[in-house]
Amino acid sequence: MNRKSLSQFFAFSLVLLFASVPLIAQEESDQWAQSGTVLEDPLMSRKGFYLSLSPHAGAEVIGLTRPVGGIGVRVGYGITPDLLIYLQNDWTLSAQFDVFFHFLDFYPHVAWFVWKELYLMAGGGYTIAKTSTGTTADGFSVQRGVTRHAFGGGGGIGYEVFRHQQFSINVEAEGVYRKISGGDYLQTVISGVLNYRF
Repeated sequence: MNRKSLSQFFAFSLVLLFASVPLIAQEESDQWAQSGTVLEDPLMSRKGFYLSLSPHAGAEVIGLTRPVGGIGVRVGYGITPDLLIYLQNDWTLSAQFDVFFHFLDFYPHVAWFVWKELYLMAGGGYTIAKTSTGTTADGFSVQRGVTRHAFGGGGGIGYEVFRHQQFSINVEAEGVYRKISGGDYLQTVISGVLNYRF
């Protein structure tokens, strides 16, 4: 076989190889479809690192019985498409009369998708609570504004309402309990979560 024939042979082999790739991929896809297995688009997967912004609003139902609002940031990682871990950092503000209450939470969380886009989440950790002035609220000081260090945690339910490529939007309902120097505080909040995946 001369050099020209050899070149033609290799060129023809490469054409056959690249032409067969789509056919093999289609056959594999058909086999997966017949087996009932759903292939997830990597660009739409929940796996990997992500950042989130989560404005929230609700009410303190134990301790203050006042409206609350704030914003949170989370850094997370999707271990599988259905199991996520993340660190939730929330700043929450409430007011009673002329006193402002600030809650800053650092809570590791776990989220588990139990059915399609529906998931459960739970977490707990460290809280910094601060008042602007003195208050009779449990766990704080009557004489002046103070900063308290405490622990808390909570859990709730969420739903992924939109997911496309790196972006997704979730809605969550959560209850958060804090124990602050002998005072009990429970808040319920609704959050909108904007996610970006790397």
